[in-house]
Amino acid sequence: MQRCAIVVGAGGQDGHYLCRELTTRGDRVVRIARTGVYGDMAKRPFDVLNVDAVADLVREVLPDEIYYLAAHHHSSQEGTGSLRALLDESYEIHCVGLQNCLNAMSVVRRETRLFYAASSLIFGDPAESPQTEDTPMAPFCAYGVTKLNGVGLCRAYRVNEGLFACAGILYNHESPLRHRDFVTRKIACAVADIYRERGSRLELGALDAQVDWSAAEDVVRAMMAMLSLDEPRDFIVASGVLHTVRDFVVRAFSLVGLDYRDHILEFPGILHRPLRKRPLCGDSRRLRTATGWQPKLSFDDLVELMVRTELSGEKQ
Repeated sequence: MQRCAIVVGAGGQDGHYLCRELTTRGDRVVRIARTGVYGDMAKRPFDVLNVDAVADLVREVLPDEIYYLAAHHHSSQEGTGSLRALLDESYEIHCVGLQNCLNAMSVVRRETRLFYAASSLIFGDPAESPQTEDTPMAPFCAYGVTKLNGVGLCRAYRVNEGLFACAGILYNHESPLRHRDFVTRKIACAVADIYRERGSRLELGALDAQVDWSAAEDVVRAMMAMLSLDEPRDFIVASGVLHTVRDFVVRAFSLVGLDYRDHILEFPGILHRPLRKRPLCGDSRRLRTATGWQPKLSFDDLVELMVRTELSGEKQ
């Protein structure tokens, strides 16, 4: 019998690559995006915040898996506005919709397995680097606070209801589908524009900021691997290797034979997030041991993929 997966947040970069992997595996994929629900049924309006609508969908399609990827994103170069409004919006997307899915599993289909996309921001300003699954979680931003709440919901339904619900603590992961407001895509776009003589300079924040970057297509393979285990467990999904923004810039400009110093202006005032004493760097050894997962794309491969895609004008 054909397997079925519901992907909540199918319109984002992770949703795109995950749906592609699931379809390649032969699964029936039901996609939920901001514009509604679609798959092999006619596209129709859908609100993941409506508990009855979620239960009805689970009853209709009887999913083997649910991937909850929905996220309320903003980049470090965007102002956050009202903290209360940001918390309210983040809580709805990261927690209310998730709880509706977990409730539907509990009431309608207990054998369904759920993956929740959490974030390294749940660690806040960590006391150690690299972080492991045992590192204390003390978030200080709305995204991290609400994502940690989502991890708690998965654990609560796992312990109290016996459901297969697990969280992946995802570190930075990128692709050509990343929004242009995010630094990696911003750099890739600038390189292509400058190479074509459509631009001359790019303002960036702290070039020495360190980031643990992975490729989005590698991360979604880890999601699938986690749901294939015998028991639900939460894992860190990360490369475990730190690179600076400067490393990304140097590699990106070198691909078109340009010196980044002729085109980059460093302007730390762009950044709106507080700096950490220690970088967010993930130790994914437990995931690798449990599932055999290994990244396929290196840092250099990722930068080249993003720049080449912008130069070609092609979509992934």
